[in-house]
Amino acid sequence: MKHERAFRLPSPLIAFAIALASVFAISAPAHAQRALQQVLDLNRQAMEAYNNLEIEQANTLLNQALQAAQRGRVTGAPLARTYMNLGVVAIGGLGDNGAGLNYFTQALQADPNVQLDPLTSTPDIQTTFALARQRAGAGGGGGGGQVEVPPPDPSGGEGGGGGGGGAPGNLTHAPVPEQLAQTAVPVYIEVPGRPAHVYLYYRAHGMREFQRVDMQRVAGGYGYEIPCTDVFEPEIAYYVVAFGTDGSPVGFAGAQATPITVPIVASRSQPAPALPGRAPPTQCQESECPPGMAGCDSGGRALGDSCTSDSQCTSGNCEDDLCAPSDGGGGGGGGGGGSGAPRFFARIGGGLGMSYVQQGMRADRVPCAPGDADCIEFARGPVQEIENWPSYGDANYSYDAGFWGGNGYVPVSGSFESSTPDSRPDVAAGTGGTETVCGGSRDDQGFGNEACLFVRDPGLVANLQLRLEVGYYFLDWLGVSAFARFQPISGLGTLSFMLVGARVHFRVFDEGQDSGPSVSVHLGGSAGQIQVAVPNNGPSAPYGQSGLGGFHVGTNIGYRFTRNVGIFVNPDFMFQVPEFLFNIDLTLGLEVGF
Repeated sequence: MKHERAFRLPSPLIAFAIALASVFAISAPAHAQRALQQVLDLNRQAMEAYNNLEIEQANTLLNQALQAAQRGRVTGAPLARTYMNLGVVAIGGLGDNGAGLNYFTQALQADPNVQLDPLTSTPDIQTTFALARQRAGAGGGGGGGQVEVPPPDPSGGEGGGGGGGGAPGNLTHAPVPEQLAQTAVPVYIEVPGRPAHVYLYYRAHGMREFQRVDMQRVAGGYGYEIPCTDVFEPEIAYYVVAFGTDGSPVGFAGAQATPITVPIVASRSQPAPALPGRAPPTQCQESECPPGMAGCDSGGRALGDSCTSDSQCTSGNCEDDLCAPSDGGGGGGGGGGGSGAPRFFARIGGGLGMSYVQQGMRADRVPCAPGDADCIEFARGPVQEIENWPSYGDANYSYDAGFWGGNGYVPVSGSFESSTPDSRPDVAAGTGGTETVCGGSRDDQGFGNEACLFVRDPGLVANLQLRLEVGYYFLDWLGVSAFARFQPISGLGTLSFMLVGARVHFRVFDEGQDSGPSVSVHLGGSAGQIQVAVPNNGPSAPYGQSGLGGFHVGTNIGYRFTRNVGIFVNPDFMFQVPEFLFNIDLTLGLEVGF
């Protein structure tokens, strides 16, 4: 029976492709997060330069931020803030109101909720921004209106308070007459047709700007309860805008310039209000507190989301009306802040390796009959003396797979597979039959000087492995490490029991808190072997060898219990060359960081 050379790679190559695809799929969000962080940092640096009257530097940095946003596909609030800052610099620094108007219009198209920063706005900037709102709202020159601002209400009053009548605008809405402090304010509105979005914009006591939230379907309209943690005397102000599927406003109640207001009182004079079909909201616990007050829990907004106070951001840091990382508080200086994920890490662990074994892998030793001097002399590697092994000088030197039971892995040394010694008379006679189980010819291999594995059913074979790794993140998202992999049960040969290597790490997710999850991906190279034990063949059975070179890709999923101690799980896809071996390692262990 003719056997093909064992170097068949379709299955490992498919595994390699899957491994690469999974790593790139995980790393895509990391790239987006890095782009967002770069945009935020450049905006912050630019406005610092603007405040220091370094106008050209500010303009250059903002254009770099815009390019980074476009490359990284950053949208929404961070992109809008970049355009807003470009408009401020154009008007306030370069005296170019036309460019400023265009930038403001683009900002409103990116995020209709974007607002001027009161610290950098001037009457000239405010006038241009108002014009941009009208321009974007009309859907004229700006590429489609996506702005919530309706015409100002000429009555100019407080809108709704309890004075009877409806709210200004073209949507049916009756504000609640009053609400207790620290009690959610129900807002209900009816919108004809099927709008794409209905947004409520509210501003509580202590907020610099209106906060946008998405109203939900309630009964025959849309409703939302303004959180009790935002409700404090003397009042809550809000307005509502409905948008069509094309992004243009289709109706409103109230306006930014003339919002609806609800008095916030210490005791009720009227029945408790509620959304249709729901119970009236209950008052907050006494432990809850206004936005921005020390001791309040952080909100749930992610990096780049709009904010008006630190308490609204998961990071606990609101800068330039955007949620920013908690690193490096305060003034200038660059270094690394107090919190954030640890830079240095060390990991120790162990687990299971699964190696793909196929016919033709080189064995780590040459089998010889006990005392067979010829076999020992001509062997190219270590020798294993095996009882009942044929003598090297035997004219019928061939190997019967049935000697080992015929199922699984058998060592074959320059021989042919045969069911019985008599089934290949050409072999017994030393004629014909030049192809060996190992591949190649008798002349190429010789008898006894090498050995390979006969594999009846290729597949995955388990091996035990231990790991030690140390590394350092020199950037928040980029690090390097060195590692060693030990295989306690292994055979003979160069670096048969270990391999050493290096990796590059890309941090995908880490909130930088003292406890919590983290995810990174890595790729690297190594030197050393992964050897495969031959099962079911007793202590004298050989091990399959791999090449001494290797490369791998993988991911690391960790969880810190404290800032310095955590656990990790590390799946790795490993590829050994030039003698090919595909291996999957799954490692679980302890991680310490500083």
